[in-house]
Formats: sequence, C-alpha cells, structure tokens
Amino acid sequence: MTSPKRSGPKAVGVFVLWIAVALLGTLQANGQPPKKSVPSRPTPATTSPVPLNITVSPSIAIPPAQIIQTNSDGEGSRADWAMVWLTAAATITGLLLLVLAGVQLRTQSRQTNEALTLARNSNETARRAADDAVQAAERSLKQALNEMYLTLRARMGLNEMHVVDFGPDLESLIRLNFRNFGGKGAFIVEQNIYYEINAALPAAPSYPSTNWVAVACNIEAGDNYEVVILVQPRFTTADWQSITDESGTTRLRVVGNLKYKAGFSDEPKSLKFCREYDPQLARLRGLPFKAVGGPAYNNAE
Repeated sequence: MTSPKRSGPKAVGVFVLWIAVALLGTLQANGQPPKKSVPSRPTPATTSPVPLNITVSPSIAIPPAQIIQTNSDGEGSRADWAMVWLTAAATITGLLLLVLAGVQLRTQSRQTNEALTLARNSNETARRAADDAVQAAERSLKQALNEMYLTLRARMGLNEMHVVDFGPDLESLIRLNFRNFGGKGAFIVEQNIYYEINAALPAAPSYPSTNWVAVACNIEAGDNYEVVILVQPRFTTADWQSITDESGTTRLRVVGNLKYKAGFSDEPKSLKFCREYDPQLARLRGLPFKAVGGPAYNNAE
C-alpha cells in the first residue's frame, strides 16, 4: 500500500512562512523613526550694526522633560501599532500552526488505522494459511497411516462388474471381480450375494439367511477373487423391457456382503456393496452398473 501524498500540510507550512516574512518586513519598515530636518543657521550680516530699540518681555521656560515627552508621541504610536501587528501576526501564525497540526494528526490517524487494518488482514490471512497447512498435514498424515495400515492387513474391495449374454430368454451371467488391496493375505469365510428386480430400494439392506454360502478361500495381497451369478429364472421379455427402460423406475440390483479375515484377529471383516443396472450408462459408456444405497449398503471394514 502506498502512503498518501502530504501536499496539503506542506502548502500550509509555506503559506505560514510567507506571512511571517511579510509581517517582519512590515514591522521593520514601521519601526524606523522619520528623519528630522535641521534648520539652517542664518548667515551673519556683514553690514555695520544699527542700533535697535529693543523691548524685553518675560518668557515661559519649558522643562526638558515636557520637550522629551512631546517629541516621543509619534514614536509611541508607531510602537503601539507595531505591537498590534505583532500580536495579530502571532495569533494568525498560532491558528495556522493549529490547523497544520490538526491536518497532520488526521493524516497520521488515517495512516495508523490503515496500518492496523492491514495488520489485521495479514494476521487473518496468515491464520487461515496456517489452518489450511495444518489440515493438509493432517490429511497427509492420515493417508500415510492408512497406507501403512493397509500394508499390515488385508483389504478386500469390489473391483469391477461385467455382464455376459445379457438379455431376455438367455443364460445371462453377472460377473463380480473382487481384489485384495491390502498388504497381507485375506481369508474369505462366507458370502451372501444375490440380485433382485424391484422399483424401490429399501432403507436398509437385508441378507437372507438362506443366501449365505461358506467359502474358505485364501486371497493373497494383490490377487483377485471372482463370483459369477447365473440369472435364474431367465429374464422374460417384460422383465427385460422394464429394467432397460431409461425413463422407468424398475431396476435390477445386485446386493452383497463378503466376510473375510484380515490377519489381525479371528473376527471377520465385512465388505458390503449394492450395484444397480443403469441402461443409460450401459448405452453411453458400456459400464452398466453404478453404486446406490449410500453407506448403509456400501461400506468396508
């Protein structure tokens, strides 16, 4: 931020100096006493003296003090005027100095307020930057801990889904590919995976007890585990039209719960998922399934 120019106070100071110089010149001119004219003495006569008839009359003698007082009246008046001018000049100069001081004080106050505002803004910006840095560090630390944790245990996840011979009156297959994303081997204990065709998805998943299947399969770190579902009975023409209607509400969904041991304890971890067949995605991208149901249907321990 650039500081404001101080042309106003400088101009006032130059004006005050100019008035003081003018007043001092005036006082010097008024303080010089006027020059007194000295009468010339009469030239003595060169002619021979003539006898005169002289009559002596009494005269009044003026004391020297009265003569001095009479001669100093003019100088006293000039001194009084000089004092008046000096007082006026001092008063005006004082007022101008007060105005100058007020302008400077107001300028300094504004600059101080601007500096305080800038400091507050800088502190707020620094605080936000520090908070962002702390949050970024916390995220990085959490990610590093998760990665380190994954290297110490197994972590199963649903990798991808495909369909084979998908259509009415066909032996349609739904293939699910799972992968161990952890750093240790996983031991799959049991699974409950099924498909359904309906319009509404319940608020909470249900895993029928008759659908649980014991597996007992060991999956090393980075290896895949595949499950194939045979659509039985086959899709009828009405079923196929309803699940492939892009503007409809009836959908095909695959719901599952895979339980496995991660290596730390005998208590099995659970991988839950729910995927819905989307005919628009199948037509545009060739990836027909999308996750639905939120955390209640999709979570991994």
